[in-house]
Amino acid sequence: MSMLKHLACALLAGPAIFACALAADFPKNTPYYEKDAWYDITEWFDGNDYNPTDEAWWRWDDETYQQSKDTATDIDNDFWYGYSGDRDDDWYYDYYDPYVYDFGPLGTNRNYSYVTRYYDFDKDGFYDSYALISDRNGDGRFEDYQYYSFSNKVTDTQRKGAEESALQDSRDQKVTGKIEKTKMVQVRGGKKHLVVRLEAPDQKDKSLIADLGSSEDWKDQSPSSGDRITVMGPRVQIGKQWILIARSVEQDGKTTKVKRGSRTLRGEVLSTHRTKTMRDGEHLIAIVQANQKDQKPKIAVDLGPADRLKMDLKRGDTLTFSGYPVKINDRRLMMARTVEDGDKVVHVDRSSKSTKK
Repeated sequence: MSMLKHLACALLAGPAIFACALAADFPKNTPYYEKDAWYDITEWFDGNDYNPTDEAWWRWDDETYQQSKDTATDIDNDFWYGYSGDRDDDWYYDYYDPYVYDFGPLGTNRNYSYVTRYYDFDKDGFYDSYALISDRNGDGRFEDYQYYSFSNKVTDTQRKGAEESALQDSRDQKVTGKIEKTKMVQVRGGKKHLVVRLEAPDQKDKSLIADLGSSEDWKDQSPSSGDRITVMGPRVQIGKQWILIARSVEQDGKTTKVKRGSRTLRGEVLSTHRTKTMRDGEHLIAIVQANQKDQKPKIAVDLGPADRLKMDLKRGDTLTFSGYPVKINDRRLMMARTVEDGDKVVHVDRSSKSTKK
């Protein structure tokens, strides 16, 4: 069954605001992993090594959402953003989840050919579904939308919410302006990010909000009110507000790359397997024994389409994987974003075959 969805978009006022007419009915909650594929994966574990109910599994305990004290801006509390108290500083949210977007590499025209978005509807720290949005022709707009669920518990309401919030502008933004305000915003895992409001005359609203990444990374050189900076990165919508997710910040002639991240796992490759019953073809799965201080759990890592990974993995390799924890009903694995071997970093290509050029 094809999961391709076309969005016909007409540009309205502003660089990133579109009105979209849906060309076809949104598909049902099609699972990303077919039953045969998941059975294959679980059979690769020996004995009781794979415990789907162990809360200490991979130490993801600190990744659960915090319940909002005020959910007025997010009635169903699906996407985790809003205010934690009195709104005396309400130019941007007090908390939000910045990790749901994973942008592919920039093309020569400074457009992102695709972006993936992960959804954690039950807020347990594991993602329940996944959307792949693609710009096939490089015109600056995402036209194709593919949606898969990892769990049979995802509802139609949640699925439709994912559709309605789909990103449409594929262009990388570059904005220069003076910082009007700064704010420390809580994000997933109890961390805080530095968020700024820029006075940006070239923008429609003459101002722009940007997330500059973890406050820990700005300890020694934190931009402050009155500073003039240039921010580059994609622009996304959180609730009713647009925000620039900075990938780099330039100030006083110095460019700082912003660390964005998925979680990381370092461990030894015990075995690799291919499974042919994924929705987008044959995938390479690695069984990795994590290097934990108190235990060495075995973790399944999905490395995407087997013919696209530009790295040979073999038993005994000790590698670093970054990615996203997903839950297939009550079982967990990692959807890898990158594989790192020393100085070599390989990106996992999950783009739609229809976007390959």
